[in-house]
Amino acid sequence: MNFKKVKENIIKWSGEGRVGSTDDAREEQIRLMGIMGKLSYGVLLHDRDKIKEAIGEMVINLIVLSKHTSVDIEEAIECEYNKIKEQRGVIISGVFIKIPEDK
Repeated sequence: MNFKKVKENIIKWSGEGRVGSTDDAREEQIRLMGIMGKLSYGVLLHDRDKIKEAIGEMVINLIVLSKHTSVDIEEAIECEYNKIKEQRGVIISGVFIKIPEDK
């Protein structure tokens, strides 16, 4: 199944009274922060299953949040990718340091 179809299914599912469903973007954002904790825990444990589950939950919640805020998630991803695709840099102590374009 492609991303567009999965996205459509998630949006439909989110409108069918799922457990904990809400039309409040703030609540979806709070959920995302909770899932970020699960992702961090999985990364710390090197637990691939926990990481996979958390990433899946986050994408689902981002899709629902995008619906609530009327922001198309595919457009948002494409827009940000277009901003970063030419960036070059290094990661030092977990922080990305951008190399200026004129170098």
